[in-house]
Amino acid sequence: STPLLDQPGTGEGGGLGLALLGMGAQSRAAADYLLDLLHLDTYWANVQWVLTAQMTLDKTQNLSLVATLSRRLAPLAIPLVAIVERLGDQYMQFYNQALKGIYPLVDKPRSAREVERMRIHLLEQAAFRIAMWMAS
Repeated sequence: STPLLDQPGTGEGGGLGLALLGMGAQSRAAADYLLDLLHLDTYWANVQWVLTAQMTLDKTQNLSLVATLSRRLAPLAIPLVAIVERLGDQYMQFYNQALKGIYPLVDKPRSAREVERMRIHLLEQAAFRIAMWMAS
């Protein structure tokens, strides 16, 4: 058995998760929980490709939305594209049969302040460029 403090969700800021696990709750990745809660699996039959966004993609993101969608879409052969602001170590591990592309949020060198101020606009622009690419 894994000690409670080594469970996902019990680290910094995870006091509630630690307390619930101590009372017998089951640990579950938030992305899996939300996808199940929203019954998104019922919609995959009508989907040609999936676009998602995530702030950072690195080796610590095994429970993230990108990783979860990639894992769930792979058996269905539905391509996934992720818009990402920052790439970290070992992000290539997320490429599989579903994850076909990692697309940068930022279109040119920008200051952190500028990115923060323009994040929604940058996301819209990136989504538009990806849609044009996927349509071709």
